[in-house]
Amino acid sequence: MFDRRSFLGLGSCALGYAALGCPSAGASGTLAYPGVNLAGGEFGTGNQLYYDYIYPSEKQVAYYASRGLRMLRVPVKSSRLVVGGKANLVDIGILKSIVNAAAAYNIRVLIDMHEYALRPDGTPMNDWDAPGFRAKWRIIAAEFRSSWNVWFGLMNEPYVQTPEAWFRLANAGIAGIREVAPHHFITVMGSRWGTADGWIASGNAAASAMLSDPSNRLIIEMHQYFDRQGGIPTFAAVLGLGATSLVEATNWARAHGKKLFLGEFGTTADPTYLDEGRALLRYMYANSDVWMGYTYWAGGRWWQNYGFSIEPANLDAPADRPQMWMLRAFM
Repeated sequence: MFDRRSFLGLGSCALGYAALGCPSAGASGTLAYPGVNLAGGEFGTGNQLYYDYIYPSEKQVAYYASRGLRMLRVPVKSSRLVVGGKANLVDIGILKSIVNAAAAYNIRVLIDMHEYALRPDGTPMNDWDAPGFRAKWRIIAAEFRSSWNVWFGLMNEPYVQTPEAWFRLANAGIAGIREVAPHHFITVMGSRWGTADGWIASGNAAASAMLSDPSNRLIIEMHQYFDRQGGIPTFAAVLGLGATSLVEATNWARAHGKKLFLGEFGTTADPTYLDEGRALLRYMYANSDVWMGYTYWAGGRWWQNYGFSIEPANLDAPADRPQMWMLRAFM
């Protein structure tokens, strides 16, 4: 059975937000940053570029820009960007070319550390890892501090740590970024996979008061899938989840003056599944005082027949997939 985690080598505007820019048009309300994940940089367990993993291409950037998307979430592994305590200028250079290509279209790039708060050996990070986590983010952020269109995604889907333990680590990463990049936006997920519909029950909401950013430029990132299995395309969508899954988190964020970003959601091309996606998008656009945008999961050149893929088969003569038409209807 295929799921996005096993493919990656893992088992199953208020003050501070004024610089976010002008929103795009929407069906009801507006979202500043509709977007897409461009997967590949997080793939595999080896370190051979173009064999174990791949980064987005400038041709992909042009395609998604032409469809009106304004945010690219680019998953990466820090072990490929930082080698021996220094920036790996090969991989960093490729990412910079994508960042520059995106800037030409006024698109933001969210560099997402896609590691689930695990060490390279698969064991969970703990407080002993805080200095190293801080140092990694300081090195990465220093390379992009002059890039106006870069956001930093602190960590994808922590799930082992308690919310309190994870947010202690998160504060270390935030501190590392702020040493060299005081003005860039940072997205922070909660623990327990960071789902929107579990934000309250997981304890993430209560523990998030621990988060500290001297620049006041944190955005809470959440993910939401419709199968209650973490995003497995072969499982059916749970009917009604699209319309209801964001409600509790939205109410919490509005009450606490927080901004939210949906870093992942996906649908198959099945009409019922697409209906759930439309319901979720409709809710986000109607609550755009809280939701800054989303990045659909996912584009990427190596997905092949993956059920959630939005990547066209041929970028030279792209034919939009049903999921792209779903997104475009709201822009």
